[in-house]
Amino acid sequence: MKNKILIRMILNSEDESILEDVKNKLSTLSNHIENLSFSPMRPYFRYNNYGECSITFNLDLTYLDELKTKLSSYWQGEYEDDIETDQIMGEVFHANVFYMNLQVL
Repeated sequence: MKNKILIRMILNSEDESILEDVKNKLSTLSNHIENLSFSPMRPYFRYNNYGECSITFNLDLTYLDELKTKLSSYWQGEYEDDIETDQIMGEVFHANVFYMNLQVL
């Protein structure tokens, strides 16, 4: 069964070309991602020149651990279906990804 996955992502840049690069890299991380969709990037309110967006896709949960490993080397959270990481905690899949929160809906 496929579940909807939501990732809230903060980038250390507001450059749209960086977001396009992140989109391209994310789309190649797993052949099991379906219906990948990105919200438009908007400025992140806490830091100048940072942007945030939301990403949704469908994924069979048997592939979730594999995808999490490709997204970041470390995740934390009280619940397995609501976890977070950032550049400080782990090595993330793209140098411009500052923070990610992943939720299984």
